[in-house]
Amino acid sequence: MKHENTDPEVSELIRRLNEPDPSVRLRAAAALASVAGKNRPVVLALAAALKDDNVHVRKLAALALGSPGPEVKTSVQALTGALHDEDEGVRRRAAIALGEIGADAVAALPALRGATHDPSASVRR
Repeated sequence: MKHENTDPEVSELIRRLNEPDPSVRLRAAAALASVAGKNRPVVLALAAALKDDNVHVRKLAALALGSPGPEVKTSVQALTGALHDEDEGVRRRAAIALGEIGADAVAALPALRGATHDPSASVRR
C-alpha cells in the first residue's frame, strides 16, 4: 500500500511493520526510527507498533517516536498510552521518549507524574 506523501522505501518499511515475522517488524521499526522529519504515515505506523505482540518491536517504536516533529501530538498521545504497557522496558522507553520530545510533551505530564509510582525502579527514574 502506498502512503500519501511518503517515498516508496518508507512505504515499504511501513508495510513491513505488519509482517508476521517479528524480526522483519523489528528491522522495519529500527529503520523507521532513522527517518528524518517523520511524517504522519510514519508516526501512525510507529504508534500502531506500540501495540505489537513483540515486546522488542514495542520498545523500538517507543524510542523511535521520541523526537519533536510535525506529528508530535500524535507521538505524545501514543507514548502516553505506552506508559501503561505491561512490559517495564516499554514503559521506561516511553518515558525516555517523552523526555526527548521535551516541552512539546506537556500533555503527558500527568501520566509521567503517575509513572513516578510505577512498580519498576527503572521506570521511576
